[in-house]
Amino acid sequence: MNRRGALLLELILSLGLLAAGAMAVFASLSHVSAQQETAANRLAAADLAHSAAALLEAGLASPTNINGQTPWPADLLAIESTPDGSPPLGLRTFWVEASLDDNADAVAIVRVFGPLGPGIDAAPLAETIAVLPRQDAT
Repeated sequence: MNRRGALLLELILSLGLLAAGAMAVFASLSHVSAQQETAANRLAAADLAHSAAALLEAGLASPTNINGQTPWPADLLAIESTPDGSPPLGLRTFWVEASLDDNADAVAIVRVFGPLGPGIDAAPLAETIAVLPRQDAT
């Protein structure tokens, strides 16, 4: 009887260790998934900031008309919404904010915020500057 009790105890301990290991692996997968989502949002925000800066530098937009919500990725805009009215999967909305630099007339600062927009304590996901084209006085 003593051997059977020791074998049962060993089996219970090994199953407990296996369960604890599986829980640790699944917890780390959840953490990695959240980090991947954050990295993807930062990458998309950086791309939007550089695109907005390029529009400003080319003179195709001004800091006042580039501000607002911007869906990402843009190629999903052609896809209609799902039957329940929600946006298609993979479509994220960012807030783009461009303003003239206080110290230089020809420099604009472009900031891109996450889906909630620029809040009181919100830090931008991406930030860049754009050198605006000169406006010839005629």
